[in-house]
Amino acid sequence: PPSDPVVRIELTPGGPVVMLDLEEYVVGSILAEADIRGLDANAAQRVAQVQAILARTYALANRTRHAHEGFDLCSTTHCQVYRSPEALSVPASNLARSASRATSGLVISYDGLPINALFHADCGGGTSDATVPWGGPTPPYLKAVGDTVCLRDNPTRWQFTVDRTDLQGALNHDPRTRVGTYLDAVKTTEKDQAGRVVSVVISGEKSGPAVRGEVLRQLLNERFGPQSIKSTRFTLARQGDQFVFEGQGWGHGIGLCQRGAAARARAGHSVAQIFHHYYSGTSLTQYY
Repeated sequence: PPSDPVVRIELTPGGPVVMLDLEEYVVGSILAEADIRGLDANAAQRVAQVQAILARTYALANRTRHAHEGFDLCSTTHCQVYRSPEALSVPASNLARSASRATSGLVISYDGLPINALFHADCGGGTSDATVPWGGPTPPYLKAVGDTVCLRDNPTRWQFTVDRTDLQGALNHDPRTRVGTYLDAVKTTEKDQAGRVVSVVISGEKSGPAVRGEVLRQLLNERFGPQSIKSTRFTLARQGDQFVFEGQGWGHGIGLCQRGAAARARAGHSVAQIFHHYYSGTSLTQYY
């Protein structure tokens, strides 16, 4: 690996691309992604170090994700969020830079290579195999794990209600979910062990094959906003002309749960212990 790696970052969608030293990118990603509110100084430091290692590992494992567009990573949740460190307050900037220095060059590895270090805001009590949202094989380090620790303080519960005509319109925007001139039902047909919806059957004028729960979630969030369907860990009921989604958690539910990691840091778990819980069989490795 290079001794001084750099990454090409698209600062805004369709905007300028800049070359950044990887550690500068890490600094700008730590607090753009991690929430340290309510944590004491020691727990906040551990959470910042966890996020530093996540950011570095994810960047190295995914640096060719946008190669066909002329850069390595975007600055949105499609990759991981990056904000210029100049936008941080002095205490926040100091915390992020300290976390970058304390973990400089460290990555999470499996078989000697940086892993695809997926993470999400809140698993709602347990993560899922990577195959659940996207299909395909699940890497050994992205297997489902239980996570009751993240439920200790005010679990994230959410509800989203949508009128039948609005839901029909959203479904008709994608060929995978197109129902035509009327919508009869949307039913979950399979869930995984964590309670996430694996498949959904949609019935209407045109009733197609089952679609993945994550496909439905992304489609509805594109139409109604990113906080509509916060996760695929939901139940769905029809009440007259309304469809009511009720769920737990936030995000795809694969890999590290940031809420759980913060709770573990608060309980005194080390950075290594946090990673070993969420990424089975991995090691912390000095990459450069």
